Amino acid sequence: PFQARAYTLHLPVGSAVLAMTDGFYRLADTYGLYTQEDLVRRCCSGGLAGPMAELRAWEAARAADTLAVKNADDASVVMWTPDRVDSDNPPIRPGPASARTTEEPA
Repeated sequence: PFQARAYTLHLPVGSAVLAMTDGFYRLADTYGLYTQEDLVRRCCSGGLAGPMAELRAWEAARAADTLAVKNADDASVVMWTPDRVDSDNPPIRPGPASARTTEEPA
């Protein structure tokens, strides 16, 4: 049977958990549009839609100039801020939490 891994983290107030696929991480790793630290700051301060749009714009511009087997990769990103509730979204019970997700097919 499959043995799922479980992790427990104790995070200080104000923390955020940012998880992304390698397709989204191309903003820092492959394309060099951000450093790892700047990408995290950008996502935490301005949300996830902006960097996702930048990624797709970069890939579209690059696709026009290059011949590649795959012009874009699937990209997904999620940010969880356990102690913050977005004004547009009610808290998720049993405690206040917010989750933002952005996913686009390649």
